[in-house]
Amino acid sequence: ISLSDKLSKYYPSFPKADKVTIEQLLSHTSGIKSYTGVTNVFDSIKTIPVSEQFMVKLFASFPYDFEPGTNWSYSNSAYSLLGYIIEKVTKKPYEQNVREMILQPIGMNHSGFDFKHLSSGKAIGYYAIGEGKNIPAKLVDSTVSFAAGSLYSTTAELSRWNTAVFSGKVMSKASLTNALTERMNKYGLGWGIDTLYHKRVIQHGGGIDGFLRQNYVVPGEDI
Repeated sequence: ISLSDKLSKYYPSFPKADKVTIEQLLSHTSGIKSYTGVTNVFDSIKTIPVSEQFMVKLFASFPYDFEPGTNWSYSNSAYSLLGYIIEKVTKKPYEQNVREMILQPIGMNHSGFDFKHLSSGKAIGYYAIGEGKNIPAKLVDSTVSFAAGSLYSTTAELSRWNTAVFSGKVMSKASLTNALTERMNKYGLGWGIDTLYHKRVIQHGGGIDGFLRQNYVVPGEDI
């Protein structure tokens, strides 16, 4: 897969697919609307298993937020498309690719997918917590969140991930430098680039029903 590949190489019938590149999908500059932002649609499907065909057809039904490459808007649809493309190219499930290429080599043994059906050791997320009013969150099905957010982990293993990435165990130095080069809106390829207390930080947040997380790395300072 090349960053310059067009979406049309993998989904030729997708609207404007000949104008969208892999790099734009990664950098949230494709203009493809994020399905999680269409609340009534997301709420209607989030707890049930869905297929690739269903989701791609759903993404294709939304109007673009803007012309590809002209602006920035976070798109979970784009990241799901990237996961489906990985499956097409490797002929393996996305989850298997991540396990074989990242989780197992790094030793992230308490990280994985399909949190909904994890049998033990998982935290409970809530919509609200109060005296006598705890409201547990509905768990989003991993086929719905897919490559945009179906990965679960622990704080210790996120730290292990950070160390592996910045020590060159996940990708080449050139690839990492490219990924951490800002395109638009302080965002590279899968990472946000910003400053905090006058220090350069690499960061990304995440949120799904019942759970939030924020991961900051100060390069070169073991923070």
